[in-house]
Amino acid sequence: MSHGLGRAPLRVGGVAMRSTTAPGQRRGAPQGQAARARRWLVVGGLAFLGVVAGILVMPDPGLGVERLDFSVYWGAIHTWVGGGSLYDFSTINTYGQVLAFVYPPFAALVLVPLGLLSLGRAAVLWTLLQLGLTAVLALVVYRTASNPPGPTPWDRRKRALLIVLGLIVSNPVAHSTELGQLSLLVVTLVVVDVVLLPARWRGVLVGVAAAIKLTPLIFVPFLLLTRQWASAARTTATFALAGLLGFLVMPADSWRYWTQLVFDSARMGELAWLRNKSLRGFLARWDIGGAYQTQLWLVLAVVVFVLGMWTAWRHHVRGEEYRAILIVGMLSTVVSPISWTHHLIWLVLAWFVLALEVDRWERNLGVVLVMSSFYYSPPWLPVEDGPVWLAVLGALPLVASVTMVIFGFPGALPKLTRRSAHEVVSA
Repeated sequence: MSHGLGRAPLRVGGVAMRSTTAPGQRRGAPQGQAARARRWLVVGGLAFLGVVAGILVMPDPGLGVERLDFSVYWGAIHTWVGGGSLYDFSTINTYGQVLAFVYPPFAALVLVPLGLLSLGRAAVLWTLLQLGLTAVLALVVYRTASNPPGPTPWDRRKRALLIVLGLIVSNPVAHSTELGQLSLLVVTLVVVDVVLLPARWRGVLVGVAAAIKLTPLIFVPFLLLTRQWASAARTTATFALAGLLGFLVMPADSWRYWTQLVFDSARMGELAWLRNKSLRGFLARWDIGGAYQTQLWLVLAVVVFVLGMWTAWRHHVRGEEYRAILIVGMLSTVVSPISWTHHLIWLVLAWFVLALEVDRWERNLGVVLVMSSFYYSPPWLPVEDGPVWLAVLGALPLVASVTMVIFGFPGALPKLTRRSAHEVVSA
């Protein structure tokens, strides 16, 4: 039996490490940090409520800045409140595309409180919420960094500020905020579920995200593959309960969605548009496969899906759960028929992982990639009738996603034997 400081040393990479900090100090520091975090949470919550109260009592600001997708959500909810169907409302954007509500009824239930306000007030509140979601993602990026910040408070604040600014000006985050999209909410729910929630609740927020938008269902096979049975069950149960709630509140719309509209990909937009960064969009844009293009896409999608799940599993068995879910998130954008630029938040988060690595080569690569995600960078420009070189650059986000999905994060995946994998899984 050991006494006092004579406890067993911690082993890191096979090297014995012994802490020089007294036990009382080791307990006190986390307690102090937790207390400060609670205080900031209370202050932030009160400030947010104050801003919401101010918006509700001030004169209607009008829409002001275009929030096109959010306008569709708002209009669909108003149509339903007025006795119509969510899926009967539509509007036309500047490209002549007919925009309609394409999500399950549960997504509308989540947005009903905003739909009961004027469009101007609702758009302001939704924008503030999206900025808050961006701050949450920045917190996750900060906490999961491999390379710690410098020792001073200024070093930590500088890194936090750079992460927030980098996310805000990246095309996927900025475009999602500009349109008032649901993408930020969906990604944040999944990331918070895996990184911040206690183990006994994991899977619940993934189920909520999937009930809002179906693509997070791709995490269910990953959870099953990695033998996270309880999390997979919670995800499936939450998704089913949310769908049931949609049926209870909106029976006609729910029946229409789950029996008809869920199979109608034409409501999402044109496959060949440059803004579609999926594998299916690439094949359509360059007319690859001809009459057998759909079959070619299905074969390639299955191959990439299997390889991507294998890569995510290998990260998981090494204890790199955050990297594993980023791989699965990027995989969802590759194999989905349509992945607009605001869906690629997963890719930007992966690039931040590289930018905050210890290894200098990986860190420099990550910094360059993060900088390339700037809103007006050529690979992200939605110029449909531009020169060929711009269309070629427009494929780079897809190439980057496929590369990371297949090969994983650089230097993170040495070969695993069957025995070593079994030992890690059983640990």
